[in-house]
Amino acid sequence: MVNMRSIFKISLSNIKKNKMSNILTGMIFMLAALIFSIAIAMLIMSREPFDKTFNELNVSHTLMYYSEKANGDKAIQQFWDNNEKVASTIHFNMTYLDGKPKISGENIDTYLIAVEVPLKDFSQDKLKVVNGENKKGPDENEVWISTAFASDNKLSIGDIIQLPGKKGLYDYKVSGIVVDPHYSVGTNNPTRIWIREGELLKNFTEQTGDLLGIRFKDYSEKMELTEWKNFEKYLGGNFVGSKKDYSSLVTAYTSEYKNIGMVMMALSLIIVLFSVVTLSFTISNMILNDYKLIGVYKAQGFSTKNVMGIYLLNYMLLTICFVPLGIAVSFPIINVLVQNMVSVLGMSNTDLSFLPSIFVTVVVFFLIIGGATLKAISKTSKIKPSQAIRYGEPEKKKIKNSKIHFEKMRTKSVVCMLAVKSMSKNYKQAIVVGFCALVTSLMLTFAYTCVESYNNALSDPGLIGWDWSEAT
Repeated sequence: MVNMRSIFKISLSNIKKNKMSNILTGMIFMLAALIFSIAIAMLIMSREPFDKTFNELNVSHTLMYYSEKANGDKAIQQFWDNNEKVASTIHFNMTYLDGKPKISGENIDTYLIAVEVPLKDFSQDKLKVVNGENKKGPDENEVWISTAFASDNKLSIGDIIQLPGKKGLYDYKVSGIVVDPHYSVGTNNPTRIWIREGELLKNFTEQTGDLLGIRFKDYSEKMELTEWKNFEKYLGGNFVGSKKDYSSLVTAYTSEYKNIGMVMMALSLIIVLFSVVTLSFTISNMILNDYKLIGVYKAQGFSTKNVMGIYLLNYMLLTICFVPLGIAVSFPIINVLVQNMVSVLGMSNTDLSFLPSIFVTVVVFFLIIGGATLKAISKTSKIKPSQAIRYGEPEKKKIKNSKIHFEKMRTKSVVCMLAVKSMSKNYKQAIVVGFCALVTSLMLTFAYTCVESYNNALSDPGLIGWDWSEAT
């Protein structure tokens, strides 16, 4: 009767005997776990900071920019206030600025929507000041800007923005950089700025427009669509104005990080595929090298399951050592990505949990490595002790004649000839490695293209498949 202690001792002995091979295999496991852990974290955690900020600032699910006169003088806010599915509404005075603003004497490519901060307290669509004096609103000739607008234009407290108005350009001092949930992401054009109540009519327009924020009780995209149809029935036609809804807002915040996660996931799966193929070849070679030894084990009372357990335990120990190491190395990288994600939301303490990504990574890798190992070591069940001890490993099948004529390659270097010969003998491994290298290069190119497209999306939304209506 074979006990677990014997199997454990033999597994440790095998690990020490094939130290270099096991370290290389473990490094592949670690790299795959590192990239997979980052991918899972981005896919799982990209939404959480946004949801926290959305609820903390009591943000509207729908924003409507309009003029009641253009909509037949209908009482639009009253319609939504009387809707039983609406939790609350808030109204702001606004106008689209006619022309491009200037910073340091130069025009910028972003158009602006100027909105007045109400003098009275408001509990919906609250603004969170992350830089500057925390007060009710900007003073005269002062402006509050979003974190994204400040970052894109390298603006800080005290800088001057020249805003186009009724009598040319007006100098406004940046007195606050705020988390403006609907606009604290860099793909908005026009974007929103906040000024003191009363300054729209004074400096920018003869008649203000309306900005209405609507927050639903139990939001769903389907419910919002239904209520919007009811609203247009009330108007007696199509709504004249523009609308910004919750789904487009979520997409704007999370799409970049979800795309990063998907690219990383694809890369990790390629590496996992490579590691599984490598594992299969490694185990096959180990079985051939230990063929006679396996026969001895079986002759001494080891069952097929015991022998399989030796090799399974070998790779499970490697998994236990290297997969957690890969996950641990991923934490600093995830932290950098998460900090970048939450910086525009003004969150200093993220309190985000890594447990879901850790759990998923560990479970997936144990299942994949365990399954691949069991599949590869199932060949040991066919080994008969007497034949294995007497004859050793079976003769390898003769390799088919290669179509490569080595005599014609005499002018080439010895290294080149040996490499080609090795590839011709192990053509399956060569194909797998070549395929993995090809797909990896394609994914890296795709990742670089995605990052560059998002960086330039403000000037050309078509780079990420949007049009101007989706980027505003």
